Formats: sequence, C-alpha cells, structure tokens
Amino acid sequence: MNAVSEDVAKLTEKELESANEYQHLAMRTATHKCYDLANAALGLTGEAGEVADIIKKHLYQGHGLYPSEVIEELGDVLWYVALMADYFNVTLGFVMQQNIAKLKARYPEGFDPVRSVNREYKAELLTMEQWEAVVREIRKELGEEEQDE
Repeated sequence: MNAVSEDVAKLTEKELESANEYQHLAMRTATHKCYDLANAALGLTGEAGEVADIIKKHLYQGHGLYPSEVIEELGDVLWYVALMADYFNVTLGFVMQQNIAKLKARYPEGFDPVRSVNREYKAELLTMEQWEAVVREIRKELGEEEQDE
C-alpha cells in the first residue's frame, strides 16, 4: 500500500458510511427538478456565498458571529455537495476518498506554499462516459456495488 492509499484508508468505514447515510437521507428531500446540473452548481455556490456573507458582515459591518448560523449554512452547502455527488452517481464517501488522495499526491508532506505556487495541473478532463467508466473501475477495485441511477 502506498502513502496515498494509506491516507485514504484512514477514513474509517464508519466515517464513510456516515457520509453516505447523510447523502441518502438528504437526497430524500431532492425533487426531480433538483437533479439539474445548473441547479446543483448554482445552489452550491449560492449557499457558499451565504457562508461568505455571514463572515463578511462580521468582519466589515459589525455583525456578531454566530457559529450556529454558519453551521446551518454549511449544512446547506453539504446538501448541494451531496446532490452533485448523486448527480454524478457517486457517494460522498467516494468524493472524500478522492479528495484525500488528491491532497496527499499534491502535498505528500503536508501543505507547502512553494508546492502550492509551483504545482502543475495534470488533471485529465474526461467526458461523462469516460468518467462513468472510471467510477465503475474504482468501485470494482473497492468491491463496492453500483448505485441505482
């Protein structure tokens, strides 16, 4: 097992199951109209903007900072993240694993400002069909069952 795989493996089954259970429960409130890519992306950015607005008002307009208010908006951000993951037929656990793998590959010894400034973008852009094939292959390697669409 390489260092990237070891870090990804640190996400326990319980943590991944918890994220996937959240996704399952949250998506019970998604209507058919929600499963539109533009709706999902704009909803995500809109909710992230609400988090930013709370912070802006605190820093520059004298508003109080109420963690419960920020956390409530973060929940809305998470709902849209779950929706986008669902749209691409992957679990939140899968998204989490992929993010840890990317971060470990980018910053093997932890964050490094020099690596941040000088990193090369080598991400390969995939069509939807290519992406679905990659997801199927990774799921096969992980022994996961495919989600129903």
